[in-house]
Order: sequence, then C-alpha cells, then structure tokens
Amino acid sequence: MNSHGDLFRKTKVAVVATLLLPLAIGTASLDWNVNGLAPCQAQTPIRQARDRDLRHVRSLPERGKRFALIIGVDDYQDRRINRLSGAANDAKLLATALVRFAGFPFDQVRLLASDQPPDRQPNRAAILERLSNLVGAIPKDSLLVVSFSGHGLERQGQAYLLPTDARPNGSMALLEETAIRVSKLKDLIRATGAEQVIIFLDACRTALTVKRGIEENRLTKAYSTEIDFDIRNRGVQAFAVLFATSVGSSAYEYPEKQQGFFTWAVVEGLKGKAANQRGETTLGDLLRYVEETVPNQLKKVLGSEKDQRPWHVIEGYRANDLVIAAANQTVAESDAATPLFPSYPSAIQPMSAEASENYYWDMAKNGNETMLMTYAQQYPRGRFAEQARRLVIKLAGVDLPGDLPKQQDARRTAFTMSGTWNLSMRFDTKGEWETRQLFLEQFGNSLYGAVFLGIGGEFKARPAIGVMDSTHLVLDISFKEHGKKIWFKLDGITDGKEIRGTIKAGGEEYSESQGEFYAER
Repeated sequence: MNSHGDLFRKTKVAVVATLLLPLAIGTASLDWNVNGLAPCQAQTPIRQARDRDLRHVRSLPERGKRFALIIGVDDYQDRRINRLSGAANDAKLLATALVRFAGFPFDQVRLLASDQPPDRQPNRAAILERLSNLVGAIPKDSLLVVSFSGHGLERQGQAYLLPTDARPNGSMALLEETAIRVSKLKDLIRATGAEQVIIFLDACRTALTVKRGIEENRLTKAYSTEIDFDIRNRGVQAFAVLFATSVGSSAYEYPEKQQGFFTWAVVEGLKGKAANQRGETTLGDLLRYVEETVPNQLKKVLGSEKDQRPWHVIEGYRANDLVIAAANQTVAESDAATPLFPSYPSAIQPMSAEASENYYWDMAKNGNETMLMTYAQQYPRGRFAEQARRLVIKLAGVDLPGDLPKQQDARRTAFTMSGTWNLSMRFDTKGEWETRQLFLEQFGNSLYGAVFLGIGGEFKARPAIGVMDSTHLVLDISFKEHGKKIWFKLDGITDGKEIRGTIKAGGEEYSESQGEFYAER
C-alpha cells in the first residue's frame, strides 16, 4: 500500500520521510491476509550445497542418541486456510521409516500430526513444548531430526511455519503469536544442545486458501537464511537442511499416495530405493535420489508444466560417507509402507464462529492495541464490539463522559454516530485510498473516538474528538510523534450510514495539505 509520504508538503517539496514514512498512517498490516503475504515470490533457484572446509562428520551417533520431532499439519482451525491431504501421512511414514530403517528408537521419535489424539496435535504450543522439553534432556553428542510438512509463508521478509492454530489473516503481531518463525525454530533446536541436526522442510505447499482466493505459495530465500546454523563455536558440529522445493517454486501433493512428493521420495529413499550395493543409504545417496525422483515423478503425475526441485544446505557432514539408513531384512515389503503410528479419526474439530471470536477477543481484551485492531477488523459487529470500541478509545487517552445517557439533541444531532467506521482518506486525487478504522462514541452532539495509526510498524490508537450539528460533523485528530505535533481535521456531511467531506493535515514545521475522505459502516 502506498505511504502517505506526500501527505504534508513544504511548498514544492514533499515531506521528509523520516516522519511520515514511519507514521505510515496505516500500512498493509491493517488488512493482512495471505494474499498480501508476498508468499515466496519467485527468485533464482539455489540447489547446490555450500562448500565449506568443515565437512568432517562421517557417522551418526549411536542408536540411543538419535531423537526426532516429526510434524504434519493437514487441518487448520482457521477454515480460510486450505486443508491438505498428505501432511499427516508424510509425518507418520517418515517417523516409521526413521524407526525401521534409520535406527531411531521408537520412544525417541515424537509425532505431532492432524490425525493424532488431542495431546499429539500439531498446534503451536505442542511444537514449542516438545522442543523445549529436549533442552537438557538429551546428550550433547546426539542427533536431532526435525521435519515439518504443511503450509508455510513469508511476511515482511520473515519465514513462518503454520501450525494447526495459526492465524495468518490478522495483523503481524497475531501471526507472530500463532505461527512459528523459522528462526525461532532454529534457536530452539540449537538450545537442545544436539551436535548433529537434520531438518526436512516440506512447507510452502500449493493452494494456500484464504478469504480472497487461492495463491500459489512459493518458497523464498528467507527460509534458507533463517534456518542457517553457524557451526563455528556454536555447539552444532554438523547439520543438513533438505528443502522440498527450490527458491521461487511450490511444493506439491501426490494425490495417489496422499503424501507430498518430497516426503514420499525421502521415505522411499530411506526404505532402500536410494541404497548402494551394500544396502546402505548415505546422506549423499538420499539427496541424489530425492532431487532426481521428485521432478521426474511430478511431471509424470501432474504434467510437464509443473516443476518442483528439492535442494539442500549441508555443513559439517561428509555426505557421501554418512550412512543414515540401511535395508532392514526383517521388514516385509508389505509392512514397510504400514505406519507404526495409527490414525485417529476426527482428531481436530473445526472451530465454531463463536469460538473463533472468543479466541480473538481473549487476545485483545487486556489492551493489546494490535489485537484490538485485529478483533475490530474481523468482528466489526461482534458480541464484544462495543467493549472493544470503548477500550480502543480509552487507550487513545480519551475520557468518555462516564455513564451519562446518550441524549440526542434533535436541534443539533440528526443521527447516532456511535460505532466502528471504515475511514478512507487520500491527499492526491489520483492516488490510492488509504483505509483504517475509526471508533466513535456519541454523547449529545459531542463525538469521542480514536483511529489506529501505524507508527514505525507498531499500531497506536490516536484520539479523535469532534462535534456534530444536524448532518454536519467535524473531527480533530491531534497527537505528538517524535516530539512534533501532527494534526488532522475532518469536516463532512453524514446521512448516518456514511460520511463524506474534506480533510486537512499539518503539524509543526509542515505546511498544510488538503484531501478528501469518506467513512462507512
């Protein structure tokens, strides 16, 4: 969304961005949805592992020091996020392959998936708790494998994984509190103290459905930069990250197998498809098998126009010497594809409309301005709308006249203006309209309110005080930022449903600018 950098002008010179760009008088964050996430915009693919002089680890630790957290998210409580059909299967089959072919003890493989019981659901708290519980509980010379299958997205240059309770349609702050930033995942993995780390990242699945339709969800470079372990003097001696697709591309699901193409190939490789003549699968063997098999099989199944090319980053491992799986002669071919972890039907229930509103309000009612903004956006006529409106006005520093009755003076006031309005403004008649929320309470012919303004990426409620005379109203918005006074004056006519008029703006050291506005509810 365009900035209001030209909102104030000195003669012929636009206002210096040091004030008005941080002010931003609203940003895209006011209307965040996954279409506005810049999800994994196309970039130059990066598929080669980086060559550093640190590749010295040739073997995995002994069986008792191998741990895994495997996550698969098919179902999302936010019904605007498209349901997947293969992520839970990915998780179960990969966990099974680690036990049967990669020497992981069954009780050291933790599975969180959408088709599991409530205590093994892949929600944010469960994922963070499982990783936190490993801190101090595993030997320092252990191997930790972490796998995530599901949706991922990028917002403001930061990569996120979406657990089952993620809320990507609200504000940036709401996303931070409900999704898992990839860099946070890395920090938690490092905190466990494991010296060897292998990560399978099968995110950025296609068709991330939101309230405005379907968007191709592509992997961005942010995923690789945020998951990058610096192995020099940081505890982790060796790590490998295997990405389902290259930068700029999407990851697809294999309809017949009800898995993602990437994790399906990983599991097939661990089961023996990537094994050498001795029946052993090295990390290098697995990489070559996956990176050749996925694009070839994808084109056979989905058509030549589709493309998915896995890639990897490795540091500290000698991939061609590191045996990560071996053929298990005791497992029959028919049993190899049978998960050790059964499914549980109806493990997750859709969140009702009432429960969803309660969820937002619980996060907003303690006075978090960004959460209040998000609640007001999602539920402008919700059960807590009046409470939210009054709380926003209070946070703006406006004192309401207490419990005085809202007497309507027929000579002065024609309409009741109390409510939440969508206020749109522009100062350039050829420019785009900027929209944010205006909260009003009316007592007689006096108006008390607030409007959300984004300051340096953080939203603050700013006071809006005015008067009304029949159908004519005037609102003054005045506040200080960086020690400088900034003001807006809205002068308009209303029919009770919408307001239209002119707007003036100015402040210390700035000449006056004029524009137009309208508001509706």
